[in-house]
Amino acid sequence: MSTILKKKKVFEPQFIYKSEKWINNRITTGKESATQMEVVLNEAEKLCDDKPLDEGEKRVILTSGWEKLAEIIKNRSSFPNADIETLLKLQGKDSTAVKEAFKNAKFRSRLDEFSISKDNKIALTKEAIQKYNEIGTYYTRSEKQNIALNAANNICESLNRAIEGGIIGRAPIPVEFKNLLDIKNLDSGKVGYQPNVEAISMI
Repeated sequence: MSTILKKKKVFEPQFIYKSEKWINNRITTGKESATQMEVVLNEAEKLCDDKPLDEGEKRVILTSGWEKLAEIIKNRSSFPNADIETLLKLQGKDSTAVKEAFKNAKFRSRLDEFSISKDNKIALTKEAIQKYNEIGTYYTRSEKQNIALNAANNICESLNRAIEGGIIGRAPIPVEFKNLLDIKNLDSGKVGYQPNVEAISMI
């Protein structure tokens, strides 16, 4: 008696959508943060003008804040145990600007996503931008999502063809289809349907 083994179906992820808006917002925020951190470093170097800060010092200052900068300044001086404000005053310097810069600089905890040049130019790395693109790109994670995505594509294709052909007009999306369909403008200018990719990605 022969035994027929049923081969288990291998799940294959399908592309759902890429959130260009989220990715672009993340990149824009990163660029804004880079500019803010550049201000921190430029102000910090005004207080450390005996010698330039190296990259390691710059990174630890950005991640740890004013307290670390104060420690570096004191250790470079002849009075490592002095009060930092008194020490700066004796040097004719003031900490107000750099403290304000620290307050304004966001996302310093994600410093590994940025490169820092010798002249304090800070930029998002290619790896960080690639990571944003990967995070912002959604694929199906289950067979249930595959079924939902394929069903939505088929339904939209059929309905849009009928709308373009003047056979039907666009009707409100039934409650039962909210997780599958969304509204879109067709090339003809008529209103049709598209898969509700955000909802499908959360099924």
